[in-house]
Amino acid sequence: MRSLGFLLLASAPLVGCETTRPSPDPAQAPSARAIPAAQTTPAAEKKVYGEGVSQDVELVPLATLLQSPERYAEKTIRTEGRVTAVCKSKGCWLEIGDEHSMAHVKLGNHRFFVPRDAAGQHAVVQARVLPQVQKGHCEQEAEEQTGRVAKIELDATGVELTRSR
Repeated sequence: MRSLGFLLLASAPLVGCETTRPSPDPAQAPSARAIPAAQTTPAAEKKVYGEGVSQDVELVPLATLLQSPERYAEKTIRTEGRVTAVCKSKGCWLEIGDEHSMAHVKLGNHRFFVPRDAAGQHAVVQARVLPQVQKGHCEQEAEEQTGRVAKIELDATGVELTRSR
């Protein structure tokens, strides 16, 4: 039994070594080249809710929205941030934020919903900027979850959530 264990341990370094060594002539053995790190990292999982998000819509950082909310009122924009809170009942709203800014996002007047466990994911939101923040039940629940009050409210037509695997 000992000799079998020794044999397995002694041969372990040989397994797989050939595929990671660079070939002396890459043209002769392209499959022997190392795979770049970017291809070996786990892919991010992206899911789309609502009508999706168009790259043709202006991307406005949350901080810019907070600095000039009147400039964007009633306009459709794209913005992004980390999901900080989600409706625990249905997933009918979420809040996104960055280091300094936060927005309350309604989901198309309940036309679509996001997972209730989406907190922590990266969100890209396409939405109409509402002229003022409502003071309803949803906003109160969001404040209880985050400890902060959002200064911007959006009515989303689409949300992309990205979770790293």
